[in-house]
Amino acid sequence: MCKEFLRKDHPLLAVDASSRPVILHKLLKGEQVDPEDHEGLKSIEFADAFDRLCRLINNGRIGGGRLDFIVQAKDVLQNVNVLRNRLWHRGVFILRYPALDELIGNFVLPFVETIISLQEYTGLERFWKYRNLHCGIDPFEEIIRHFRRSEYDIGKVAFLKELGRAAYENPIINDPNLEFFNRQYRQRAERAASAELGEPNISDVCRCPVCGVDSLIVYDDVETEGEDPLTGTYIRAFRYTWQVKCVCCTFEINHHLKNPREYGFQIDDYWRGEEL
Repeated sequence: MCKEFLRKDHPLLAVDASSRPVILHKLLKGEQVDPEDHEGLKSIEFADAFDRLCRLINNGRIGGGRLDFIVQAKDVLQNVNVLRNRLWHRGVFILRYPALDELIGNFVLPFVETIISLQEYTGLERFWKYRNLHCGIDPFEEIIRHFRRSEYDIGKVAFLKELGRAAYENPIINDPNLEFFNRQYRQRAERAASAELGEPNISDVCRCPVCGVDSLIVYDDVETEGEDPLTGTYIRAFRYTWQVKCVCCTFEINHHLKNPREYGFQIDDYWRGEEL
């Protein structure tokens, strides 16, 4: 995005053409450059591109005020770049789970939200965003809303992240022209899920909140509480559900998370228990 804004203002702002004097001269004169020659130019590093863009925005040379949010996010983006380099090039740095959630949910996603609202990027969601979820939740927007309005809940954010991850795996496309293929996906997944019923530790098959297919397998288990030393029989036994997994879109969570309703979502409870 940084390089694109620079390139739109002038191609030389986004490349290093110092070693190609002929191409450099053509670009300075505004002459046409062959695509092959342009591809051979070295693109500047992110840090350089970002610094150039911020300086030009600050001096009113680019953006006309609408890109000021980039400068306001300068510290965050520079830190993200440092983290990226430490992880990718050195492999000796980690970001703890809550810190990663806060970085992405409190800073990165709101920044992305602002970018995609720009005229240059509106209407491009079909190229990068997941399809609508059956449950009506938008994980991207919901995570941003959570960090703006609520105290951080690691379980709720984990649930939303899993919804979003599975949404990218969802093969069902909301297009009537593709209903033939959608029907095949549904039937195949529902048959596979139904075949699991009757197997040990399979409690039920229900509708998936992501893809909307009846292919969400509910797993259960039995836990005992003590044993009669004389007869060897169990005194008390409990059956409880502990995991769900969708055969169609791969949505999967376990009882380390709360039931969705406890997070404020209108999705049926998955974790139930009964005494035998």
